[in-house]
Amino acid sequence: MLLVDDDGDGQLVDIGPMDIGKLAWGDDGLYASGPTDEYLFTDNAVTAFPRGSEEFYETSRFLAPDDGFVSVYNAGFGENSYLARVTMGGTDGVTSWDATGMFESVSQCDDVVVGMTNIAETTATPETAGTLRTDALVQLYPKPANEASAILATLPIRERSFVSDSTDAACAHGVSYTLAYQYDEPEGTGDGIPVLRAWDTRTGEHRVISLMTSTGGVLDVEVDDLLGRPSNIIDDDYTWVDAQGRVFTTDLGSGTTTEPFDIDLASPEMGESQYVITDKSIFVLDVSQNLDAPLDFSRYDLVTGSRVRIFTVPGTGAVHDGLNMIIRDIALDPDWVSANE
Repeated sequence: MLLVDDDGDGQLVDIGPMDIGKLAWGDDGLYASGPTDEYLFTDNAVTAFPRGSEEFYETSRFLAPDDGFVSVYNAGFGENSYLARVTMGGTDGVTSWDATGMFESVSQCDDVVVGMTNIAETTATPETAGTLRTDALVQLYPKPANEASAILATLPIRERSFVSDSTDAACAHGVSYTLAYQYDEPEGTGDGIPVLRAWDTRTGEHRVISLMTSTGGVLDVEVDDLLGRPSNIIDDDYTWVDAQGRVFTTDLGSGTTTEPFDIDLASPEMGESQYVITDKSIFVLDVSQNLDAPLDFSRYDLVTGSRVRIFTVPGTGAVHDGLNMIIRDIALDPDWVSANE
């Protein structure tokens, strides 16, 4: 982990390997994970909490409703199904349980964390996966009483297929929203269009919102630029950033999508820059293809698109060199964000 103060001075902390490692920063401090421990970073100390299991692939991380964190790990195929490991904890300790599913999208809706999974990938062995094309909405947290109670809703068997990837899907009024590509063929082949999936965690209603331009055409965005993108819901608009740094705003009622401004990235073709979208701003850590270049951290005003450069982080080339390091996530001190908007 790279800890950076508001002057751009950084300190490296080795907490061990974690693919797609995620961060969550709340009132307690900054939560992160290593292979065998959960970590809490505060101004005065770093505290490790043994997890009781060894994990190397983290899907999602959220702040718990009261205090602490909720994390979801990809555990891989078990004896009869694909598994995720849900972990919750904080200063009072850590507890974990398994959830059946390979979750394409995970979302925190108020006090509940839910995930979308394809039933074929969930209940089948690797050899027979893909025989049944339907989706399930599953409660991951709080811990369900049993596997049956975890399933909140399912979709009918469908002829088309969705491809989605969101580790932190935005939620408003109990409805989880996920960017996806919808293909004509059931196995993710044929022609496709960009859509926004809206799944109500309370009623089970599922809607598909086509992303359209203001003139009624299909939004021109490629599947690789759409998946796994940061987002936020502000009033009745879904604001998101594609992999090239283009900012989009989608009306949740009509699907009409506009592009108010673009983020000026040093290497937009890489798609590795990181974002935090608040109700007022987009904070951007610009990751350049030039590994010797400093990391640039800026704030964009969501209304005007104006940019304020906050700081640069020098010397990160020494970290990148020879390690093939990919920056996976950023988290901002919420008190610092309040003071800088």
